[in-house]
Amino acid sequence: MLWLNNRLHSRSERSDLSPGSSDVAAIARKERMSLQEAEALVKQWQDIKSEALGPDYEIDMLSEVLDGSMLSKWQDLALSAKDQSCYWRFVLLNLSVVRAEILLDEAGDGEVAEIDAVLEEAAELVDDSQPKKPSYYSTYEVQYTLRRQDDRSWKICEAAVRDLS
Repeated sequence: MLWLNNRLHSRSERSDLSPGSSDVAAIARKERMSLQEAEALVKQWQDIKSEALGPDYEIDMLSEVLDGSMLSKWQDLALSAKDQSCYWRFVLLNLSVVRAEILLDEAGDGEVAEIDAVLEEAAELVDDSQPKKPSYYSTYEVQYTLRRQDDRSWKICEAAVRDLS
């Protein structure tokens, strides 16, 4: 299960922000996103991650908060865990949103948000085939990139992770 642990904690998760465009270079203006909204979005992702990789394998929930290749990656991880009859127990110990902005691009492709957050997390891999349960405790910084959906919700399409432990 070391492979799952390594795949779970790759340091960058990226997907295209929009069809035909992989950057948001032409920003028309920036707005502040409330820290409460940003915190709720990050917490929602952490809760859904716990459900998708947890004992009930609620994999369909991932599409509520993720998009693009990031969604595919986490679906693959959850399916791999299910196929291996193992699961993760995650505990979010602390969450602090440092910055949250909404960026409006000139091309009219919609709104993109960036959220910088520091998370403190503990996790344990539950795998009956292993006598010792792999676990970790980590403090890490994440820059999330989110895309506004047609229904006005936000979905995470990118996450750049930096370990602070």
